[in-house]
Formats: sequence, C-alpha cells, structure tokens
Amino acid sequence: MDDHGAGAAVAPSAMGPAAADGERTRRLEAMLRPRSVVIVGVPRSGDGPSARLGRVLTQRSFGGRVYGVNPNGGPPDIGFEVHRTIAELPEVPDLALVVVSSAHVERAARECAEAGIGGLLVHAAAETSPTPAELDAALAAIADEYGIPIIGPNSVGFWNGAIGLAATWSPVVDLANRGVTPRRGPAAIVSQSGGLGFGFLAEAHTRGLGVRYAVSVGNEAALDCVELAQLFLDDADVTSVLLFIEGLHHPRDLVAVARKADALGKTLVVAKVGRSEAAGAAGVLHTAHLAGDDAGYQALFEQYGIERVHDAEEMVDIALAATCHPRSAGRRVGIVSMSGGAGAWLADACEAAGLEVPRLSAEVADRLRTTTGTWGTTANPIDISGGALAPLPVPGAIGVLLDADVDAIAVALPLAGAAMMTPIIEAIDRHGQQRRKPLAIVSYAGLEDPAVVDQLAAAGIPWYPTPTRAARALAATLRRGAARPARVGAEAAPDLAPGPAAETFGDVRRAGRRFVHEHEVKQVLARRGVTCTREVATTTRDGAVAAAAQLGGAVALKVQSTHVVHKSEAGLLALDVRPGAVAATFDELWERCRAVTGARPDAIVVAEMVRPLFEAIVGVRVDADFGPLVMVGEGGRDAELLADRVFRLTPLAHDGAVAAIRSLRCAPRLLARAGDEGVGALAHVVTVVARWADEAQHEITGIDLNPVALVAAGPIAVVVDASAELA
Repeated sequence: MDDHGAGAAVAPSAMGPAAADGERTRRLEAMLRPRSVVIVGVPRSGDGPSARLGRVLTQRSFGGRVYGVNPNGGPPDIGFEVHRTIAELPEVPDLALVVVSSAHVERAARECAEAGIGGLLVHAAAETSPTPAELDAALAAIADEYGIPIIGPNSVGFWNGAIGLAATWSPVVDLANRGVTPRRGPAAIVSQSGGLGFGFLAEAHTRGLGVRYAVSVGNEAALDCVELAQLFLDDADVTSVLLFIEGLHHPRDLVAVARKADALGKTLVVAKVGRSEAAGAAGVLHTAHLAGDDAGYQALFEQYGIERVHDAEEMVDIALAATCHPRSAGRRVGIVSMSGGAGAWLADACEAAGLEVPRLSAEVADRLRTTTGTWGTTANPIDISGGALAPLPVPGAIGVLLDADVDAIAVALPLAGAAMMTPIIEAIDRHGQQRRKPLAIVSYAGLEDPAVVDQLAAAGIPWYPTPTRAARALAATLRRGAARPARVGAEAAPDLAPGPAAETFGDVRRAGRRFVHEHEVKQVLARRGVTCTREVATTTRDGAVAAAAQLGGAVALKVQSTHVVHKSEAGLLALDVRPGAVAATFDELWERCRAVTGARPDAIVVAEMVRPLFEAIVGVRVDADFGPLVMVGEGGRDAELLADRVFRLTPLAHDGAVAAIRSLRCAPRLLARAGDEGVGALAHVVTVVARWADEAQHEITGIDLNPVALVAAGPIAVVVDASAELA
C-alpha cells in the first residue's frame, strides 16, 4: 500500500454493502497515512495532552499539512494555521484529531463527517455527561450514517513509522520530553490501552524491533482492534501484529484474523488481560469449574496458532523472533557461548522451554576442531571462552552448526563493546543464517551498547537480555512452524455422519428438571456412535436383580436423582457389587437417597463394571461469548484437583481433537497405557460431543462425561458416567 492515501469521500447510501466496506477501508487507510491533518479543538495555551498533541505532531516532518480549528484562534507560536471553523479549512483533511471536551465531541464529530473528512481520532474520554455509553453510541451512529472510520473515544493516538507521523500526545514520541523516534520496521501494535500500547512501542525501540504502526483504539465505539489487525495484516510491509486486549465484543472474530495471519505466514501476538463477565457465574458441572474465566480465549489462542504473552518484554521478544526468524520446526538447539557459565544456563533454559540440546555428531566435532582450533570445545554447548578476545571462532562455530543436525542456534555474547562485537556481527550477517535457521543472541554482560543494538537491528538478528527469554522466543518460533500443518488439518470439516436432530429433552423439561440423567445422556451418545457402558435403569429391586443377571458379573449401582449431579460425593453410588448383594444394595441406595435429598430416586442404573487403562474427562461449557467450549483432560474423581485439561472451540475435527489430547500433561501416560489407538478412540468421543454441542447449544449449557474409560478391547473409549445441564 502507498505511504499516503487521499481522495474524496462518497456517501455510503450511494453504494452497496461491499462497496461501502471498500470505501470504509480506503478511508481508514487514508486516515492512518494522511496527506493533511486537522486538530479540532487545538488549545490557545497550556501544556495538557491536547497542547502536547500539536507540539508532538509538528516535531517531525511527515510530508503532509497540519491545520488547527478553534473558534478563538490558536497560540501565535503553534507552527501551523488555525482556523475558526472546519468550513474555513483550505482543504478537506484525511484525518481529524478531535481534542474538544467530551460534551462537545458529538457535535464536532458530526461537523467533521458532514465536511467529508476522511476519518476521526477522538481523544476525549466521557465521564458523566455524556456517559461513556452515550458518547460511544453517538459516535457509532455517526460512523454508520456517514461511513466514516472513527478511532476512540479515549484514544491516546497513533504512530505511523512509515511516514514518521506522531498523531499522539504520548511522551514516548515527544522529543521535547526525552522521547524517541521509533525504529521503522515490520511490526504493527494495536492496543486497547493507550499507555501500554506506546509502552510496547518504547520497548520495541529499545530492543531493536522496528514498528510500522502503533494505534491506541480507546473505547472502540465504531472501530475495534480486530478490524485494525485485519488491515495491518493486508499490508505487505507488516510481518507481525501485536495486540493488547482487555476484552472483545465478538471474540470469535479473532479466528478470521488468526487464519489470515497463518495463511500469509505472519505472526499474531496477543496479550489478554481481564476476565469475562459471562464466565463469572460458577457452574455445577466439573467442566464449568475446570473452565475458569479465561478458557474461551485460551482455547482460541491455542487452537488457531496465536502467540499469547503475559508482559511487554515477552510480547516484543516473540515479535522480534517472528520478524527475524524463518518459519521452522523442530526442537534441537545448538549453542555457542563466549562464557562457559552462560552456555550452561542457556542450555538449562532451552530444556526448560521444551527444547533439546543434543549431543553433536563426531563429524561436527571434527569440523569444530578445525574451525575453532584451540579456542573452543566440541560439546554442545560449544564453549569458546578461551577465545574471548578473538572474534573469529564465534562465526566459525555458527557456520558449522548451520550444517549440523540442529534446528536453531543460540549464541551467548557480551554486547557491551562495539569494537569487539562489530566483526562478529558482520561475520554472522555474512553467513545469512537468519534466513536458514532461527538464531538468537543472548547478552550476558548487561550494559548493551546502543551501537551494537543498532547493528543487530540492521542485520535482522534478534537479541535477548536473558537465557530464559531467548529460549522462550526460540521455542515459540519452532512451535509455530511445527504446529501449522496440524492446525490446517484441525480446521477441516469434521468427518462425521450428520447426527440426529438436536435433542430437546422435552420429557426432562416437563418434569421440571434442570439436569439430564446419566442414562438419558448416554442414549443420545449411543445414537451418535459413542460406546457407553451396558446398563439398565430401573425403579424396582426385582428389576435391578434381573439387570445384574443380564449383565453378568459384578455391577455398579448408581442413583439417578433430580437433586443430585455428582453421585459419588453424595454416597449414591456402589461399585463392584456382586450378584448376591444387588438387592440389598438397591434398598440401601434407595433409602439413602431419601435421607439425603428428601425424595425418592427417579431411577437406579445398574451398569456393567469396566477396567480402564486410563480415565479421561470430556465436557462442554456453552459460553455466552464463544459458544460451545469442548474440554478434554484427565478424568476420574480427582479431575478438578488434577486440572489437566484443554478447551477447544467448535467446530472441531478429529485431527484437532488428537492434537488437543496430545497437548495434555498426562499424554505420555495415556500413550503408554492405551497407545495411539486409545488417543484416536478418545478423539472420536471428543468430536462427537463437539458436533452435538454445536447442534444443541441453545438447548444445553453444559455436558460432562466423566470418566470416559479407555479399555483394553480395541482399545476403545467407553463413557462410564455422564450428565448434562439444560439451558
């Protein structure tokens, strides 16, 4: 895209929906790369945010024209023309920075829209009159009526590194307040927090990450961070988009953004804070307790390859790695260090991050001896501390590792002196290794020389101040490369025959019950091709005895009661009941139910006993924001205590279910006991439940299958216990 955009506005009523969307995008691009800017409400004096905005805007030449609007005129030394009304402007600007008080924002915004100004950025934040909701609604109505993009209100502004435009009052880019001119580069930052967004920009500059855009979206009355992320991904000069979000009105919109980023080979890095109100109410089912308030977002991030981070440093670390590293896969890291201790620390950090530091082959060791001479060792990590004053062993060792059986390279160096580091950086750059294998430099001496950081940035070589951060960034790079084929497979349409029409559980509703009994849930699952325990529901002692005889051997007796969901906790479950004890056990459970609940059981289920190789839990929570969230994890009575589970959004295909199961902490034990066949059998249950949840999400709020037993015959997955909660 061009670095500047302009053109006459067209009324949205004069075009169809697709054309209107295209016009909105064109105007949004133009306002972010304007040829002319007007500050509406520029103050006559003072040093508040609105006054600083004019000063910061004119500290650099972005190649465009700046105007101000104030009915009383502007200060004499402001440096640009100030007109009394918008109508008096000599041209129609691409961008209006609205800095009037919140009480006057709506009128100013409407005047700008009527004048045909390309887009608005509203700095003011409403408090009481108008309220935030009233101001947001007014701006949204203006945006819809005129087809004009509006950022804000409560926006700190934006930075466009491509043209050097600082449409903000942030001190980060205020040259009169020890601010900086950020490095130009391929990252884009979109933040719901203005302060943090520009904080990310400052951290990026310090670390050598160039930024093309940094935008504070404010309250998102008419334009949200998801739309901006889509726009920036379409920019050929952007390779990574960094998002800071507190919450989204429509969080599933991130799926389209993630798919676009993946298809374009770009990276989406997200810091998500805050908790969803929709998830705040405590549930009764195990799945609800295990979900927590953040389950939907975490499922989305994991499922669609979004890198989630937890602080500004990690955000920049991951973005720097994505910018500099090729898309790669694997886990093996070769380490070169000018300090034995730093190399050992880096090796520990890599292994803690899930990477491997493999033994190097004899052939590689021979090449290292030839390359590094007496300066270095031939083990991994490669310690060349004996050559600390001789720079050549470092690039030589890296050159050997480029052809070795490793997937990435980490180098521990002191970045404190340009005189010593310059030859090393130049030699590394000549190898062009950043385009062949991911490489990270760890600075272990502190006091990084800005000149060295500049050289690394120019060469596209990422550096990190600690071994832990370097290992974390390399792990993210390799994980992203390895996960892409699995993600593509996971998004394929589920390979399942269409299920029966979504069950309405009319009998359950007519009985005034909120929870669906175990045997009723299993009937649904059986119709959909899921294996469940053989069982009979009965209300008589003789029926229980007959059912046990039919099933043969020891059986389980389980009370079905409107008033009880978790039978074992209430003592309404008996296991391994021998045939001769069935009648007495039936009577005991019947009376115990009366004592515990004050009512007779709805039924008692007599079920076959199964001997599991492994117990899993499969469940669903229907989330107000995300829809059905499907859970799989380690099950049994201690499922909540173990808390080893993952959630996924629907739709979910078999490959996606397999990947989710393999990501569990318990996966090695599951594989050891039940093998790949057991994983596949459990994945079948997960995909069936996901399909059912999609079809019945307006009928149910949750499903619990716990345990799902993996048994030796097959192995197959057998649902042992189940419940569901109606909406």
